[in-house]
Amino acid sequence: VTIPTTAFTSEWTSAIGTTSTEIQTLTYTSTGANTEVHFSVRVKPASGTVLRPLLGVYLDGSVLHSIPQEINTTTGGSAQGVMNYTFMDIPTSGSRTYSIKASKQGGVDLTFGDIYLRCLEVKK
Repeated sequence: VTIPTTAFTSEWTSAIGTTSTEIQTLTYTSTGANTEVHFSVRVKPASGTVLRPLLGVYLDGSVLHSIPQEINTTTGGSAQGVMNYTFMDIPTSGSRTYSIKASKQGGVDLTFGDIYLRCLEVKK
C-alpha cells in the first residue's frame, strides 16, 4: 500500500535573493514507514544565462538536505532550468511537515515556479 500526498504551485514566486524563502510546504500524518520525498521546481533568472539556486529541504523546521546547483543556459531573459531531487526518509509517526526553501548562491535574483512536492509513504 502506498499513501501519496502532494502539493503543487504553478505561480511564479517574486524575485528571491540570498534570503532563504519558503516556496512549498506539505503536511501529512506519517505512520512512521519509509517515505520517498520528491520535489521538482522550475527556476529562471531576472536576467542573464547563469542560474545559481540553492534549495533546502526541511522536515518540521530542521534542514535535511541543502542542494546547490549551477545551471548554464544559452538564452538570456527566457532562460529556465529545472531542479529535481528525490530521497528516502524514515520520519517518526504523527503529523510531519516537509518544506522547500529557496535562495540564490550569488549572481542575479531568481524566481521559482511549477513547484511540486510529493511524499510517498510505503507500507507493507
